[in-house]
Amino acid sequence: MKLKKIIVNLALFFVAFSTNANQNKIDCGGINELELMNKHQFIMLGEIHGTVEVPKLFGDIVCHSVNKNNRNIAVMLELPASLQASLDLYMANDINEDKFLAHPVWSSKWQDGRFSVAMLGLINKLKTIKQQYPQKLDVFLVDLFKNTNNKPKSQYLANNISKHLLGDYQKTLVLTGNYHNRINLQEENSAATILSDFNPFSLTIKAPKGSYWACTGPKPSDCKVNIFNNEQVVKREGLILFEEKKRWHGAYQFKKITFSPPVRP
Repeated sequence: MKLKKIIVNLALFFVAFSTNANQNKIDCGGINELELMNKHQFIMLGEIHGTVEVPKLFGDIVCHSVNKNNRNIAVMLELPASLQASLDLYMANDINEDKFLAHPVWSSKWQDGRFSVAMLGLINKLKTIKQQYPQKLDVFLVDLFKNTNNKPKSQYLANNISKHLLGDYQKTLVLTGNYHNRINLQEENSAATILSDFNPFSLTIKAPKGSYWACTGPKPSDCKVNIFNNEQVVKREGLILFEEKKRWHGAYQFKKITFSPPVRP
């Protein structure tokens, strides 16, 4: 009888342990072919700036990675490094959202899609994850606000990203525009080509139709909603791996993307 009681108590313990572990996990959105991405330790997702879907996808990738990994994860965003101090305060709840959005980068006349409502949503998701798992997630901003040092932006991004790649992180996840994470370039550099020794897994975004917020000319008034439709139909969303030599290892395909406006127009 004593042995039976011990077995029952052990069974109840493991059920309770499993339940608590599951309760501690953050609820993440669904991602098709997630395991194909989880195999890679350094992922660079190249976005079309100014969409609802891509920041959400990236946030879900981070969320699943934190749930899966026991060690620290580095997340990097193509936002100005000058915003880092405010971001750290916001992540720690030392300033509220209004003070965080009071930083000049959010009210820049050049609204290229990165300072969008969806990007703020991504930051808030990262904040939620950081507060639940403070030892498992670090968030870094790796872009410059104004290019005053005459270095190519690709080199600037690569330098900032590599600082954290050399740290003690189990996984590194980077979100930039899809111009900066291109590979297999013959006559020019991107951040991804400069970081080729670190073996980044590079993904772009595909969609047959939709809209996005971006700048299509040199004036602030050229930053606006852009609509496109190539008349194709996508039956299934998810990861596509390219077999032939392309500028990315693959793409995450959506049926449609939707523009996200600036937080502070």
